[in-house]
This record gives sequence, structure tokens and C-alpha cells, in this order.
Amino acid sequence: FFGEQNVFIEEIYIKKNNEIINKVICNEKVEFFMKIGAREDFDNLAIGIMILDKFGQTIYGTNTKLLNKKIHFLKNHKYIVKFLLTLSLGPGKYTLTVGIHNKENFLKDVQFWYENIIEFEVLPEINPDFVGLVKLPLENIVVEEVE
Repeated sequence: FFGEQNVFIEEIYIKKNNEIINKVICNEKVEFFMKIGAREDFDNLAIGIMILDKFGQTIYGTNTKLLNKKIHFLKNHKYIVKFLLTLSLGPGKYTLTVGIHNKENFLKDVQFWYENIIEFEVLPEINPDFVGLVKLPLENIVVEEVE
């Protein structure tokens, strides 16, 4: 990991129903739970996550700037940050990368960056209705008879 570490992650887990897990069934709701501390005041940072597959390819990533969430850190305060999402990923092993960085440019003013901080596995659903890396939200299938 790297960064200035004036804002840092003390704890990080994947939780489901308030329990720490490292395996999840496709399409289950989870939270990426972080306990963050600040050594200085900041109001220009973003917190981001990236999910990578076993080949290191980014499957999904977002941050508080992209989600229009304003984050303010006060010196010597601690914060709980939770990313709540449905893991609609295909079966396989994944890792989580987290970053705390300048909200306008993730390469500038990096406070905390940790690649592959957590490893987790997505297990198949009992009756899967898709194949591949992601389960996209299919709204409908239309079949029409034509002449």
C-alpha cells in the first residue's frame, strides 16, 4: 500500500447481515465496511473501491465523488464508511482495492491506497440464470410472432 496516510483505513471487512464474510452467493447484498481515521482536516477527498477479478482486471469501481457524496474529515476523528451493494458477479475469486484520494484526480494527493486489501469468493446461485462475469439486470424478453 502507499499514500501520505493522513487519512487511513484502520479496519476493513465485507459484511452480510452484520457478519464478517469472505464468501458470498451471487446476487446477495453486502457492505464493504471501513473504519477510517484522520490525522488532519480534509474536505477535498474521495473514498473509492475497485473489485478486480483473478486476472487483475477491474470489474467494477466507484468512489464518493462519482456518487456525489461529500466527505469531510476532521483531525483526530474516526468514521465508519459503508459501500452497500448487490454483488451481481459471476462465480469466482475477486479482490478489493480501496483508495482515499483527491476527489478531482485519483492520482493526486493520495492519502491511502491498498491494492487487493481483501480477497473474497462469489459462489453460484442455486438456480443460476446467467453465465459470465456479471449478472446484468434483464428487464424482459419479448417474443412476437411475425408474418
